[in-house]
Amino acid sequence: MAGTMTHLAIGMRLLEKFEASPELIDRGKKGLVLREGRYKLKYKFKNDFLKNDNKKASFIFGGEAPDAIMSRRGYKRSMKHHTHFRDGIEDAHFHEPENLKIFQKRLVAFTKSHRSQDKEIDEMYFGYLVHMITDELYMLNIRPYFMEQVGKDGLTQFEPETFVRFTYDVDAIDFNLVKTTGYKDVLIKYLKLVELDKIDEYVGTSVKTLISKEEMEITREWTLRTYLEMDHGEMTPKYLSFELMDRFIEDATDEICKRLGFI
Repeated sequence: MAGTMTHLAIGMRLLEKFEASPELIDRGKKGLVLREGRYKLKYKFKNDFLKNDNKKASFIFGGEAPDAIMSRRGYKRSMKHHTHFRDGIEDAHFHEPENLKIFQKRLVAFTKSHRSQDKEIDEMYFGYLVHMITDELYMLNIRPYFMEQVGKDGLTQFEPETFVRFTYDVDAIDFNLVKTTGYKDVLIKYLKLVELDKIDEYVGTSVKTLISKEEMEITREWTLRTYLEMDHGEMTPKYLSFELMDRFIEDATDEICKRLGFI
């Protein structure tokens, strides 16, 4: 799945698109249609989204929220699958049509459960939605490319060393994005400004905490420290590339705009 800074960069690209084209937000206030595969959902933006830095901060951090589960005590990989609506779906089989349908149905159902009565979506949950679509695109495009490249070194997706090398490449790209996107200062501002709360999931008619406020706060501090305050020097990915991921960020931003109903 995409790295932390990749998610934050896509959130910032979307904000730039919205701010450069206010008509997109005007369209969002009137009503849009989310399209995920065969599933559709009507929703709206809140009126003051771009006029309020707190709301923009919530949207940006919402794009990191699904991964906050990794700060939970006793964290296991299956917990991340749950916050990413992929229970019972292994990475190697995510691309299969039936699994994609399951994921997309869960994502739309989650988003629907967090609409207000007039179909508005809270900024934090809107960021969460963007994270999910980003990871879907990443799993279908970047992950297969990485597996093809690492396979040339005799490794398969089932070996621990493959995950080690994947993590190195993701980190190298993320640390480079901090330096090259120009978003560092504004991300520090948003992450310090954001008003955090828990993320809920709906189970039938009851509400259950999906990610706690404490886990969100730990993740915010970790992101500030690890990505935006610490200098990691020069790291060069071996299997992916800076150019490949720059293209992915631009293409993913455009595709997300389409799926969200803006274009």
